[in-house]
Amino acid sequence: MNNSPFFSIIIPCYNRANFIKKTLESVLIQDFNNFEIIIVDDGSFDNTKEIIDSFGDSKLRYYWKENEERGEARNFGIRKAKGKYIVFLDSDDIMLSNHLKILYNNIINNQKYIFFATKYNIVNEKNIIIDSPLKKYESGGYDYRVVLKGNPFACNFCVKNSKEKFQLFESDRRYSIMEDWMFLVENLINNKIFIIDQVTIHMINHDNRSMTENNQKVIIARENALSKLLKNDNLSIDNKKILIGYSAYFCAIHSYLDNNRTQSIRYILKQLKSNGLNINSLILLIKSLIGYEVIKKLK
Repeated sequence: MNNSPFFSIIIPCYNRANFIKKTLESVLIQDFNNFEIIIVDDGSFDNTKEIIDSFGDSKLRYYWKENEERGEARNFGIRKAKGKYIVFLDSDDIMLSNHLKILYNNIINNQKYIFFATKYNIVNEKNIIIDSPLKKYESGGYDYRVVLKGNPFACNFCVKNSKEKFQLFESDRRYSIMEDWMFLVENLINNKIFIIDQVTIHMINHDNRSMTENNQKVIIARENALSKLLKNDNLSIDNKKILIGYSAYFCAIHSYLDNNRTQSIRYILKQLKSNGLNINSLILLIKSLIGYEVIKKLK
């Protein structure tokens, strides 16, 4: 175990030939060099493998498997990981060159935590950099309440490779797209995550990201995830009200984007019942009454 890498970087991918080259290049130029890369190809039928093979780097370990969605792909990678800490990275995102070094320094200085996360920015299709929801958080430890309203981390976090101390990702396809959020809620009930106040990841926003592919699929996945999380006896009634209200708000947004005004309004009313009126839900209600397509034309 003494010769094990410090980090195992797990990258699940599915037909990401157009993105994964830049992602891997960003990992291979890291300032901190003690790592392995585990690529779990979740059933791709494009030329992903050929692109990965072209690197010819001994740090890369490539596995192809039948498609079972990202949760099981990440679990597969966790089972293969030899590193002391596991770093998750999506196959279309970019590590800044200091990402692993900053993680390493903070892990060494804060060893009572098993979960760590740096901050990230979102890069849109016009190459404009946008702050992520993590911007408002100061450096320090946070419990499950940081993810009750939603997942500000995406899957940009790191966990100590102590498999008996954390639950694996949900692999049931009913929760596909929500597995990262569920993983954090379920694991942070008994642990804290240390947020590092430095941006070291660029999340590349594009039309093929899972959250933009199919709004109704996203809504169904959120509803399924909510139903499972509400069965957790470690969450208080107040915690569950937050889960219900903000899940309704989340579904209202995706209903609005789907130009389904009736569905969006129904979810907003559900959110108001759980959490009361706030400015964001009021704005969304007005926009839903007008309709997404009308507002888009007005712009």
